[in-house]
Amino acid sequence: MSFAVASVILIIKGSIWPLKTNYKQMKSLIIAALLGTTILSAQAGVKMPYRVLENHEQGHQKDKVMTLKEQVDLQLFNLDLLKKQYKIAQETVKRSKGNHQEIESDFNFFHGILIENLKRTTDKQDIQQAILRLKKEYARKHRNRANFELAKQKRLAALMQKELNNYQRALRTLQSKYKKQLAKEQDTDLQQFEQQLAGIEQMLKEDKDSMVKDIAFYQQQMQLAKL
Repeated sequence: MSFAVASVILIIKGSIWPLKTNYKQMKSLIIAALLGTTILSAQAGVKMPYRVLENHEQGHQKDKVMTLKEQVDLQLFNLDLLKKQYKIAQETVKRSKGNHQEIESDFNFFHGILIENLKRTTDKQDIQQAILRLKKEYARKHRNRANFELAKQKRLAALMQKELNNYQRALRTLQSKYKKQLAKEQDTDLQQFEQQLAGIEQMLKEDKDSMVKDIAFYQQQMQLAKL
């Protein structure tokens, strides 16, 4: 594992405690494990400043002298990167080989050929039957693809939720650590941290609802093709 890859793994971990340096023990949202690619190739457009990577572990070691705002800022930075990684992984699943667009493109190609043949032949019944078989076959392919994507997206969401649980624990730790200070004044930094977590929780819920609708749509298309 390269230093750059290891550094990204460190950053997206999101813990406020010192991190272990044993790579085999690190657990995080490793998109590469799910998609069969490296983290850096999966995160096109999410480039990390080198100095952030270089100083990340030092920042954790100085946790005791960091202000509350600095600690929250670090958590928010990591959380934002985690969200970007999650979104990129979702898109990678959707665009992987055999996606819905490819299936629809193939269908349109063969359907176009059959329509042209239908115009030129007097034996229209055979061509019409072939068109029906084509529609059924590609409705089945869309349904199978939707099920494939659902399994991948559910696994991604589960990994994301696991990481969010770590951030929730980090939030509670900060709230407990600064309990006396928070009793005297409202802290906008912790409120922002809490709001960001709530926003991502809502995003996961909406993603789940969207996946259920997609499956229902392609299942319905499959049933209509059988009529």
